[in-house]
Amino acid sequence: MAKHLDRTLSFSLVWIAAWAVGAGSLAAQNPGVPQMTIPSPVQSVRAPHPIPGMIPTRQDGFPAEVAPMTQGSSNWLEMVQIYSRTHAEITSMRVGWAYALPSGLEFHQSDPIKPPFGLEPSGAYPVKNLDAPARADARDLVVFMEQVTFADKSAHNYDHAKVEAFYKNCCTGANAGRVPPIPQGRQQPEMPGGALDRGMVLTHGLKPITFDVVSFRRADKPGRGREFPDDGDFIAYHGSPIEGLIMFAHIAPKGYASIDNASEPDWVRTELYEFIAKVAPEDLPTWKQMTLTDKRAMVGRMLETTLKLKVHQQPDPQPVYELVVAKGGSKLMDYHAGDTLPVAGQAPVAGHVMGWWGSPFYMNAQDATMADLVNMLSGPDRSGRVVLDKTGLDGTYNFVLPLTPRPLPAQIQQIADDAGVPSLQTGLKQLGLALVPAKGPVDQIVIDHIERPDTN
Repeated sequence: MAKHLDRTLSFSLVWIAAWAVGAGSLAAQNPGVPQMTIPSPVQSVRAPHPIPGMIPTRQDGFPAEVAPMTQGSSNWLEMVQIYSRTHAEITSMRVGWAYALPSGLEFHQSDPIKPPFGLEPSGAYPVKNLDAPARADARDLVVFMEQVTFADKSAHNYDHAKVEAFYKNCCTGANAGRVPPIPQGRQQPEMPGGALDRGMVLTHGLKPITFDVVSFRRADKPGRGREFPDDGDFIAYHGSPIEGLIMFAHIAPKGYASIDNASEPDWVRTELYEFIAKVAPEDLPTWKQMTLTDKRAMVGRMLETTLKLKVHQQPDPQPVYELVVAKGGSKLMDYHAGDTLPVAGQAPVAGHVMGWWGSPFYMNAQDATMADLVNMLSGPDRSGRVVLDKTGLDGTYNFVLPLTPRPLPAQIQQIADDAGVPSLQTGLKQLGLALVPAKGPVDQIVIDHIERPDTN
């Protein structure tokens, strides 16, 4: 279940697409989440076209999909990311989109796009500057993979009827701005959620797994960061420095760490790489059953071999925030087995989740510990400091918090301001929590030895 937590830490902009189904408070419709006041997204008068309207669709069995999407100032599709989990090479593709008009969906498609080289082994490829201009008469833009052809000459076409059915189900009539209903009853209402140390303790006697493909290749520009699908057989970093990979493999047991700058060669921080490690087929069933911490340990073992990496950890006093229970006590709602999180147009999500469902402005948590929360709050792109848990709360909880996965572009931040999205401190106060400035020990990763990778 911890796999959901790590997926949310991707550097991609997939959360913008996840917000596309528009208005409405997920928390207000989920009896497993405290009733937090979340204003419906509004259109900023400063925005050139409606931001909350980009909706990705996926079809079961279709071998490629559109995931992250971004907008330009006048073009509704400035960039999309193409994924294929089943094929290693795309030879041609078309991106499709449909304007949602009062008369129905109006379908369009791009010209054939031929990648200059086949897909990376991770199965992802960026497509930029598609000609899908913003239209004042369109309520939404539905985006999908219109056509894809692979090296084995197999061609696949998207089913427009299924796109129309998806849009009708998620976004029209009585369903507009709503999510599927959540069962009012709970299975086993008195059974608590997972243990506090779930995913943070290495499994005893863990059997090592093998990565049969490990590749480092120098990159000339920043990429989208980590790609680590919960149902995949690989971990990849795109256009990223190696220090991010080291932190992934050696994150502190409490959930956050930094690298000691004095011990880190400059190239570890400044050189960019395309990296992928693919799990050997015979170890894939074991890999899929591993906790996140176990997977980190396997990546750490791989780095010991490929980079001759040796590290140790030591505490370092730094300015921090302490997460404490505010005056009046905690208002967190306990997690119970059977709780689910609604996702517009999809089946509700069960189990351990921390992510952005329905809005880039609010993080939804289910079956989450305080260790999970301080990990999400820590860092320069979140609270601005490392956050230490001083709450004394040892349960697992459901909650919603006004927290973005990364700083918002100015245009979207303006929409948040116009919509009245509260501050992080205000959101924590509604949960009966607070951040208090302090000075405390932060685990630092000290690099004792590392060698540049062989690029291939």
